[in-house]
Amino acid sequence: MGTLLATYSIFLLIAIMTLIALRSGGFEREIIKKIVITFGVCLFLELIVFNYNAITTSRLSEYDLTENISQSATENKAEILVPHISTETLYLRFTGDIGYVTNVSVFLKDDAYANAYTEAASFKVIPDDDNYNSDNVILKSKGNLRNFKITWDNPGVSLSNAILNKPLAYHFTLTRFLTIFLISALLISLMSDSLWSIMFDPKSRKQRIAFVLVVCTLIVSVVWVKELLVATNVDEWGITTIPEYPITNEAENDFHVYQFDSLMNHTSGIVRKEVSPQLLELENPYDPSQREGLDYLWDFALYNGHYYTYYGMTPVLVFYVPYYFATGHLPSYATASFFFALLTVIFGSMCTWKAAELFAPKTKAIGVFIATPAVALGSNVLCLLSAADKYTLNYSSMLTFVFLTVWAAFVALSSRKIWIKSVFFLISGISTVLLLESRSSGSLHVAGLLIPLFLMILVSKEYTIKNKANFALSYIIPLVIGAALIIRFNMIRFGSPLEFGQNYQLTVSDIHYNKVNLAHLPAALYYYFFDYLEFKLEFPFISVGSHFVNHTGNMFYDSASFGIFVFPITWPSLLLTRRMPEDNRNLMAFRIAMFVAIVVALMDFDIGGLNYRYPVDILPITVLAGGVAVMKYMECNHMENKILVASIAIMTTTILLAVLLIFILHGVNYICEINPRMYLKYFRMWRL
Repeated sequence: MGTLLATYSIFLLIAIMTLIALRSGGFEREIIKKIVITFGVCLFLELIVFNYNAITTSRLSEYDLTENISQSATENKAEILVPHISTETLYLRFTGDIGYVTNVSVFLKDDAYANAYTEAASFKVIPDDDNYNSDNVILKSKGNLRNFKITWDNPGVSLSNAILNKPLAYHFTLTRFLTIFLISALLISLMSDSLWSIMFDPKSRKQRIAFVLVVCTLIVSVVWVKELLVATNVDEWGITTIPEYPITNEAENDFHVYQFDSLMNHTSGIVRKEVSPQLLELENPYDPSQREGLDYLWDFALYNGHYYTYYGMTPVLVFYVPYYFATGHLPSYATASFFFALLTVIFGSMCTWKAAELFAPKTKAIGVFIATPAVALGSNVLCLLSAADKYTLNYSSMLTFVFLTVWAAFVALSSRKIWIKSVFFLISGISTVLLLESRSSGSLHVAGLLIPLFLMILVSKEYTIKNKANFALSYIIPLVIGAALIIRFNMIRFGSPLEFGQNYQLTVSDIHYNKVNLAHLPAALYYYFFDYLEFKLEFPFISVGSHFVNHTGNMFYDSASFGIFVFPITWPSLLLTRRMPEDNRNLMAFRIAMFVAIVVALMDFDIGGLNYRYPVDILPITVLAGGVAVMKYMECNHMENKILVASIAIMTTTILLAVLLIFILHGVNYICEINPRMYLKYFRMWRL
């Protein structure tokens, strides 16, 4: 709890400092009264609403039913017969299998439903953990309770105690109170006329200080998620472990350790793992049905008798190599993902600031400051960090270099000095190469944005031909060199300049049969843009489901996913398809980028399938486009209240969803598995 309180204290301090940095005359008098009222409302919620059941539940006689428990360990259930009594609460305690969250469901029969069980409650416990073992839940019978049944999903767990009508404890939860108060106070503050009257000025010292404070808030959020990954358990990919080097058998599913090993031993990408002769003798080793019972490296590429990895080398080159020489050992996935998440929120914030300067210079200052965290977190960076593994690391790296590439390009486009333009075009070119080698699909969406912007500067009459050539060469030279190295690497490994190894994956199907089909465009649009989240009444209140209907006519990889439009910050990007207030030619680049997003979605859909990671290819540029659209509408001199309210709702909802998504992924709660005590703390905190 100390870590949580420290985190909220830092958030609160930074928020107050940011508002002070932006203060204007009359701001304090206008806002203090509203914050005091907000404090009182939040206090009422904590004292009365969240503890309503503890206050109103009557004190019926307790019944200890422990001796009545008849349970079957193999079926993970206990059925208890009770006298006909009224009941309001149920207290249960479990033993066995310490350290893992057990999901418990309670079914009852009462006077209103006497002949069949109906589910009345569900909750989570950690058996044999004093703090998170027992749970006292509301179980109000309709009339008299006749008997009830308890089921749980952990076969190593036994029910040890059951007590009816044990009084509910009254809990004043400081963390919950601070969360509600902080969010409410910030929203009230954002509605201040004084704040919304301040125009954006990138040269203002106060606004620069406020921007730094906003970035510090984002850094704190990344550190907080990293703390959630400090686990008592280790998941199947070894998320919290430090991989051993030289390689042991424990690293056989680790793409990046093998990439590092190949780099250190100059094996031209060959994985130093012997291929089974039986695998090589198969008619088609890429057919999973033929590989049954054989020993092989799952999801690696097999070509000419050798294993390769098909993921890009950027994480290894940028982080693994310097980290190894600095520390003497390789990083865990949590550490590597944390590094890229920090860079993502920093460069994402800087990208939003420059986008405001370049595309919406007459916008409101506060709009920039709420768009900044919405864009950075709307890229889904925290979700990827919370699920740090061999599959998500390249996506985390991709986000970093998407924002770095675009930010450097924006700096080059907005600067008036020739040498600065050249330097930042060079940085953008180098970053583009690292983006290509992180994930090539993500680079296509960036190209859709930057190529039109670069062409505009080349056709501009503002610069001489010599200057234009200098700009072009600054970007193109590192890009050509990097692309040549990538092509050479692909030729050495797979004999083709554009083959990265995907067609030779040992995975769920023979990938080389997957082809782009325009007939699947409607399905790709729906699943990559509009597929929805599922809502529930318990923390974290949302879940990711699998809603795919297979009509493609072939084997299709389908796991739980969601479309990018679940983040409200993406909605305004659709407004860029029409003329904006004080429109300029530069916005045409975002319109072209939105079209490219459709192309990338179709390619990913047909070649990859569905997974929560894949839409990240088109997410960062889309959330940036949404941020730009909002800031453009804020350029109106007489901004209507409905635009103000909609802007705040869009940004804050995006931030809230980005935080909640760290707790759920494809139907499996990673935080629940990795750090069950922390997850259960949040789960119980928000239960009414």
